[in-house]
Amino acid sequence: MGLFGIGKKAYDQIGARELASQWPIQGAVMIDVRTKGEFASGHVQGAKHMDLMAGDFQNKLEALDKNATYYVMCRSGNRSGAAAGLMARMGFANVINVAGGIMSWPSKVV
Repeated sequence: MGLFGIGKKAYDQIGARELASQWPIQGAVMIDVRTKGEFASGHVQGAKHMDLMAGDFQNKLEALDKNATYYVMCRSGNRSGAAAGLMARMGFANVINVAGGIMSWPSKVV
């Protein structure tokens, strides 16, 4: 895992293949930030859908526990990186971007 961000505004990153070998992780939440259609076409079992491009995305984040551990995933890792950065700026303590996204996820999706 590598550290991304500036100062306290940081999040970690893990490759999709590495995470898949460990998933699910007790107490961790997977947030899939793709569109509704993308999510419906296949997602990691147990992932919570929160569309980054939806107008209520930040409001949905506000309702989450900032001390929980979140793995953030999208199609390739770009949108999830933006979402992870936003979460870090909002004060979330344990945010991990899933590099490679669902395109690199080697396990079965639902």
